[in-house]
Amino acid sequence: MRLGRADRRWEATILIRIIPGAVALVFSTLAAVGPAHAANLIVNGGFETGDFSGWTQFGDTSFTGVFPAEAGYPPAEGDFLGVFGPAFGAGGIRQTISTTPGATYAISFDLAHMDDGGDNFFALVFDGVTYIDNVGASDFDWANFGGSVIASGTSATLEFRFYSGLSFWTLDGVSVTQVTSSAVPEPASWALMIAGFGLAGGAMRRRRPAIAVQTVRFAS
Repeated sequence: MRLGRADRRWEATILIRIIPGAVALVFSTLAAVGPAHAANLIVNGGFETGDFSGWTQFGDTSFTGVFPAEAGYPPAEGDFLGVFGPAFGAGGIRQTISTTPGATYAISFDLAHMDDGGDNFFALVFDGVTYIDNVGASDFDWANFGGSVIASGTSATLEFRFYSGLSFWTLDGVSVTQVTSSAVPEPASWALMIAGFGLAGGAMRRRRPAIAVQTVRFAS
């Protein structure tokens, strides 16, 4: 079962659903709900061009690429997904977008970690601020992550950093949209995503034939 955009919604909680072959993790932005059809500022966020057009690769890209669904691992959406590692070296992709100083932006992306082997690392950086910095994540199927940030200038860079020992990270469905509300969680709230990675290592094990719902609330 694929996880599509229709499976996502903004709530006042972190919601984790475990279903056969797919996991949906929605990170709340509390009251920060954007326009229903806000434009995605990211170019080629789903890698549907079949390559990294619109993105800049950096670091070790020896085992990095865009692959079709037929390659053996289904994308979270569409027909392609980005794959990172193993390379025993840090690398990733970044993209710079135009922003309005002081405006709030919602970030959303689908992430999975294939095979639990060696040292692993993932980080999300926006506008020079690291919102997720995780080491040692176990394997888990597609999960959706999202949160809100405030731009400080007229442009900002979204950066995904990866390191894989004997495994692969997969990325899909990247989006950044401007929202209208100013209610935004503190950067520390993003740290709850790290807890999500921990859950991914256990309850969110890939292909686990179970259904569970866990809700984690946090203060505004």
